[in-house]
Amino acid sequence: MIVPRRDFQIKKVLMLKESNNEKNKTEELLILDPIHYIPIGIFFIIAALLLYLGIKTYRNYLENRSKRVQYFGIGILVLGLASFFAGLEKTFLILDLSSSFVLSVNFLQVLCNSIGYLAINLFCLHVVIPKYEKKIFGLNVILSSIDISLYVIFPPTFVPKSYELILPSSTMLSQIVFGIPIILMIPILLFYYAFTMRKQSPPHSKWSFWLGMATMLIFFALYLKMFLPSDFADFTLLLWIPAFLFWYICFTRFIEVDWPKKIRSLFLIFGDSGVCIFDHSFRAEEVLEKQLIGGTISGITGLIQEVTRSKQKLQLMDQGETKILLEYGTYIIGVLITEENFYILRKKLKRLVEEFELKYEETLQNFTGSLDEFGATKELVNDIFSYKELIDRTIFH
Repeated sequence: MIVPRRDFQIKKVLMLKESNNEKNKTEELLILDPIHYIPIGIFFIIAALLLYLGIKTYRNYLENRSKRVQYFGIGILVLGLASFFAGLEKTFLILDLSSSFVLSVNFLQVLCNSIGYLAINLFCLHVVIPKYEKKIFGLNVILSSIDISLYVIFPPTFVPKSYELILPSSTMLSQIVFGIPIILMIPILLFYYAFTMRKQSPPHSKWSFWLGMATMLIFFALYLKMFLPSDFADFTLLLWIPAFLFWYICFTRFIEVDWPKKIRSLFLIFGDSGVCIFDHSFRAEEVLEKQLIGGTISGITGLIQEVTRSKQKLQLMDQGETKILLEYGTYIIGVLITEENFYILRKKLKRLVEEFELKYEETLQNFTGSLDEFGATKELVNDIFSYKELIDRTIFH
């Protein structure tokens, strides 16, 4: 779909030359207002931000193999490329390169925007209505293809030395009819999901709503400049940066709100001896031999450090659908067996290790093998792994 753009505004400076007994002569000079260099920098900043977040999200997919993460990661990666091509287009316009360069880059921008929003749309369909995911996505692909085809048939007009591309009315109409509905379907699906999940899962409902609001903010920033005076229009691009950051934060919260369903067992192991001083199963049907786990984990971590001769300690064991997260304190090793390597779970495990050692520091310093002193640990675990609390996530961690 085509991202609306406002043409570069040119200040026409009229220089009047007077001479005796001669008529006034007017000469027009085209001068590019320096304020219009701002969009170039903003587009490249947004591109760098989205590419970074896209790569980060796709790495998350490689760890968890979640389709919803994959679709979202592809979407923001391609939208990052679209922003990069938008910056190139503005640069080529200023450099006054040939029309073939400018139109080619503009087409790549339009194509990447279409693919990016289609991927985000697929993410929403997969979460909200997976039963009809393929059919509705196929319809969206058809709409997007029509939009792109009309762009190819009726491309923008390149005006040399004017720093502008003029969009035909047919192309703008195709965007309204075929392009905008694909974007608007994203928040509509998310708001619908928030409504249907308000009783079943308040956390899902909450973050689905805010993800929809973040999408509306991006849409608002995208089209607001079409209704503003030209002198202010380019500054609306600055809204994209907080909008995309807010969008990503809501997404990371949204995909991890079902973390309670992913955790299986927890162990606290005394690092020196490998003795398991506390264990807890989050699933009644799953009970593991705690001393076997303690000795195995302690032995594996020590062996890997010895073989690799590295001071870096083992953080994760990945056995397909089972992940073992490890967090190290001064005295103990926290072990969490789970189905997903969620950041929120690692954050909770780290907090548990820190608070446990703080609470039992004196006992751990003089540990004799007795476990009676750690009786209140279960209350600490219940408090930290409560479903009511969502630990804040830092996106640049």
